[in-house]
Amino acid sequence: MSAGNKGVLIIYTGGTIACARRDPNNSESPLAVVSKDRFVREVPSIGLMQQKFTVDIHEVVPPLDSTEMKPENWVQIAEIIEDNYDDYEGFVVLHGTDTMAYTASALSFMLVNLAKPVVLTGAQLPIIGRTRTDGNRNLITAIEIANPSYSKLPAVKEVCILFDEFLLRGNRTSKTSASGFRGFHSPNYPPLGEVGEQIQIYADRLIRPDETKAFRVRKHLDPNVAIQLVYPGIQLTDAFRNVVQTKGQTGLILLAYGTGNVPTSKPFLDAIEIARKDNQVVLVVTQCLQGAVKLGAYETSAVLLDRGLVSGSDITHEAALCKMMVLLGDEDLSVENVMVEVQKDSVGEQSFSIHTHTISETRGTLETGGVEPRTRWRGAVRNVGSDWPTDEISKVLLRFYDATMDAVADTDEETSLEIDCHIGVESSSQLDRDAKSFAGTFVRSKADFRSMVMIDITETFKDLVSHNDPASFTLSLVDSAVGTRLTWQKAELAIMTNSNSAR
Repeated sequence: MSAGNKGVLIIYTGGTIACARRDPNNSESPLAVVSKDRFVREVPSIGLMQQKFTVDIHEVVPPLDSTEMKPENWVQIAEIIEDNYDDYEGFVVLHGTDTMAYTASALSFMLVNLAKPVVLTGAQLPIIGRTRTDGNRNLITAIEIANPSYSKLPAVKEVCILFDEFLLRGNRTSKTSASGFRGFHSPNYPPLGEVGEQIQIYADRLIRPDETKAFRVRKHLDPNVAIQLVYPGIQLTDAFRNVVQTKGQTGLILLAYGTGNVPTSKPFLDAIEIARKDNQVVLVVTQCLQGAVKLGAYETSAVLLDRGLVSGSDITHEAALCKMMVLLGDEDLSVENVMVEVQKDSVGEQSFSIHTHTISETRGTLETGGVEPRTRWRGAVRNVGSDWPTDEISKVLLRFYDATMDAVADTDEETSLEIDCHIGVESSSQLDRDAKSFAGTFVRSKADFRSMVMIDITETFKDLVSHNDPASFTLSLVDSAVGTRLTWQKAELAIMTNSNSAR
């Protein structure tokens, strides 16, 4: 046994890996989860590993088929890790495959400032009573990954899933096969490691936690979150309206087509408005296995943004559900806070983040002509924050919600407008297109106008604004074919970044 090595704690929850035939003499007898003591007694690899270093086992009582897993069981697992955090090198969670991706996702959000390996594993075939099984290899490999002091592997300081030949980030993983030994895939993030003759860990893909921050556990989850698949015909029935009107529901995840497309018929949009008026958080993710929702990056998403929906980037539906449960269960977060936080990558769960700051929630107007022309508008953010990586900015937008554009007077001419945007100017004398403050010009005609105005200020923002800076934005109406009025109900700054997951 390695001197000074704290070893590994196995958290025994059940699942197929922990099953045996009720009648060992009948190959058709149903499988049932066995006790921890029987598992240890009949799985020789446990004893072999215990000869090398400490391997203790803590049983979740009662151990269960993973289809019975509930948020309260996630809390139980998290509390076991919390209570034993300082006593072990790492943790292995033996778990059934059906809900393993959900548990891994939930733990990733619950275990805040995690700086030790938490490795979930299981099997498609039981270990007990089987000669050919994937369980033994998965179990031994998971234990070695959870004990980097012994194995000399890079420390995987995050929640992950070890299954077959791959180590995957837990909150990036989905179960994709009901019976194949490679039961899980990570469609939008590469494996953290591969298992062959040697165990290879890709250190550059791992999360690097700030170990100066104390480990803690978020234990309050709100399970009142629904997932709704968008499908052809959903807009023709009352099914979706019934889902959004579920009593006590606090969150809704829409599994949309492609990059975030949904029906735009009135019945469907009316149902969304019911959810938002009921103060539900509505998150849009893609139902595709690969790819990302781009809600909020283009004006084509105006119909959803104007109704208060938010974007989930390329998060899996398992991680989206668990993230919403954790955020909505946080009593310190308002619904508005949750809508802001759910769009950000927090523990490597998504590749793209949107950091939003409200500029104004009062009606804004720009117009030429009329009785009182308003040719300039100014708004500001007191602090742009510091939770976005400065070197990973992909786009910065000013977004103006529920915008309308019309002519001040009756005319046969095409209604159009041209608006200059400046950042950080203090007086109208600085509104010069040759100045560093000039961020660009927005040009639209009535014919191609949508209910959201987006002005791309990316390059000027990157040059002029740093973490925790104030930022002011001045719009000036330069030209219009006729007297033109633009109005909006809310102005917002959106900083879009590529997630730096290995931070």
